[in-house]
Amino acid sequence: MNVPFCLGPGLEMNVKVFALVRSTKKGAVVKLDERNNQEVKPRTTYICEDTGTILMPTDIQSSYQFGGERVVFEKSEVEAMKHFADPGFALMGFKPKSFLKRYFYVKPAHFIYPDESTPEKPPKCKHWY
Repeated sequence: MNVPFCLGPGLEMNVKVFALVRSTKKGAVVKLDERNNQEVKPRTTYICEDTGTILMPTDIQSSYQFGGERVVFEKSEVEAMKHFADPGFALMGFKPKSFLKRYFYVKPAHFIYPDESTPEKPPKCKHWY
């Protein structure tokens, strides 16, 4: 996985992420039709509680209850809230080693190393590695 790593303003380089240990997950369930053994494709239909008519995607609104009022969001506003920053790592600072506690390690470690396989954009901080 190639991820940008920002060390500060104007200092950015691509890094790769490597995990030695990763937990396994159960595979996704595939539902089959018992008559012809073909995969069943799920389809969701929204029905209006008041009239019983089928709702189109343009009829559905996203809202949030805030301070006793219902705040309605447009679809573009919801998409903008989902994307709040570009993907990548940003160096926020350093802490002394004594700050780290044993119970902070709750997930397997991920290691990052410089990505030297992307020659189309030279790193801005080649002297770091």
